[in-house]
Amino acid sequence: MKKLAFIAIAVFAATPILAGPFGLTQGFSLDEVRKAGAFVAADSDFVYVSKSLALGTPDFENYSVLVTPKQGLCKIVAFSGDLYTDGYGRQLKTRFHALTSALANKYGTPRVSLDISKTIDLSRSFGFWNLGGIGIDDGDWMDALLLRKRQLSAEWQGGSNSIDPVAMGHSAVGLPDSVGSIALEGRARSASSAYLRLEYRFNNYGECMTELKAKRSANL
Repeated sequence: MKKLAFIAIAVFAATPILAGPFGLTQGFSLDEVRKAGAFVAADSDFVYVSKSLALGTPDFENYSVLVTPKQGLCKIVAFSGDLYTDGYGRQLKTRFHALTSALANKYGTPRVSLDISKTIDLSRSFGFWNLGGIGIDDGDWMDALLLRKRQLSAEWQGGSNSIDPVAMGHSAVGLPDSVGSIALEGRARSASSAYLRLEYRFNNYGECMTELKAKRSANL
């Protein structure tokens, strides 16, 4: 019996902890995060930035993390490089669609919003829908995105998704236990250039915000 217990302990000790997005895991200390990328302090409290990650992807060129002294890592944000597109936003939509599909294969079907005042799910098809009577495929699409009259985003929430992923051709999967939410967004820099922003919030994000607020109000 003692021998079996020893073997079980040895196997458990040899089993690596499953890494999170980009090889980063909830609660990582700043030292652990810096082993994954050359993170330096940003202007905001507890925020660190890097232009590369050991387990990053070609889709993104810059990374930002929120790491507090008590909670450790609680948020990751990845930014693509500039995407040059026409007024219809076709190039941006193509990249957004491809990345959303890749994320959906791993985390299940998202809820996608293409208009700032409406949210839809794609339980039946994957496409860019005309919401609120405003034409999406018009030459002013990028202008509307720049002015925040439109929103191009996909969101995943923790737990099981509320719609049937099989209808989308994806497996019935959800977010890992440590990940509270994922959000992908297309943002415009001008009428002809844009970028993608991908954010992961871990389940300790709320505690991180409490810690951050306490630091900012400490000297009041």
